[in-house]
Amino acid sequence: MNGNIFTKPTQVFKEALEAPNLGIAILIVLIVSLIFGAIFFIGTGNIILGATVTITSIVQWLVLSIIYYIFEFMFTAKQKHKIKTNFLGIISATSKLWLMMLVLEVLLGIALLGGIILTIAGILSIIVLVLILINSFILMKIILDTTNTRSFIAWFLAILIYMLLLTIASILTQLLI
Repeated sequence: MNGNIFTKPTQVFKEALEAPNLGIAILIVLIVSLIFGAIFFIGTGNIILGATVTITSIVQWLVLSIIYYIFEFMFTAKQKHKIKTNFLGIISATSKLWLMMLVLEVLLGIALLGGIILTIAGILSIIVLVLILINSFILMKIILDTTNTRSFIAWFLAILIYMLLLTIASILTQLLI
């Protein structure tokens, strides 16, 4: 990986799609998910919640990858009669978004300290969230290899479906816990 997800997301995503590495993708997501679960455990003292957050983070990665793959199939199958990237490439590229989630998790951990640090961490978290959204759009644009308008519509629908699924999963999780 020659690029940084924060400075050269297009290059990072293209490399991940062209030369997917499932091992690195799984390692990235596992580390980020475990840290996220540990932060929730430290913040709440509830080990079940920490484990649930860890598992949910991994499932979210898979769901987002599946959504991107379905949208690629829907938007490119009619144009080119062939899907240009495989599911492994999309999984690998989507894991790069979880690297950005790692920064968000660090900020969440810092926010646990409270005080003025909480405000600074909150502002930085909003900036990182906006970067994650922008990079998820860039990934959709690269996957679809189409115009900004068409990519934006597909990205917006994909994010809408993803958020709907997360909401349903959150409600079910709350009912189970």
